[in-house]
Amino acid sequence: RAGSRIVGVTLARGGRISCGSVVNAAGPWSFLVNRMAGVSLPLRPLRHRTILVPATSLELPMVADLPGRIFFRPERSQGGVLVGSLDEGKDGEPIQDPDAMDPIVDRPFYAEKNLAVAKRMPDSVRFPSWVRGIAGAYDVHEPDWYPVFSRTEVDGYFLAGLDEHNIIDDD
Repeated sequence: RAGSRIVGVTLARGGRISCGSVVNAAGPWSFLVNRMAGVSLPLRPLRHRTILVPATSLELPMVADLPGRIFFRPERSQGGVLVGSLDEGKDGEPIQDPDAMDPIVDRPFYAEKNLAVAKRMPDSVRFPSWVRGIAGAYDVHEPDWYPVFSRTEVDGYFLAGLDEHNIIDDD
């Protein structure tokens, strides 16, 4: 940095790359990169869980069930419905270290979200005895939880962050 302008990146091994712009797209590690750049933004990593619920029918679109505070979509390759929370204020778990995050989904979360999707599609989902799901981490903007694609107070330093509003249907 030269004053309030990005002029390059110093590598961990000691090398240096000169540049006029840097885009921080480090996901849940973005707060660490921001710290290195001297940028203070209200971002933090959050643990987000999704589950896979067995389904008798996969002929459905992606659904955002606002009253039920869930989203779900068919996961045809897995023979089920992928379900996640739309209420990260309640279901998201702040984490300190994305590398140490537990990827296992707990039974209470699985049962709650399985029940929520069963209320929405009572004839299409089953209640298995096993829990299948995964947790991942992403960065969130605390004041509003919306994505951040923005300039910062440091000239030439940009942030590209995502949150739960960027759900992509990959089927």
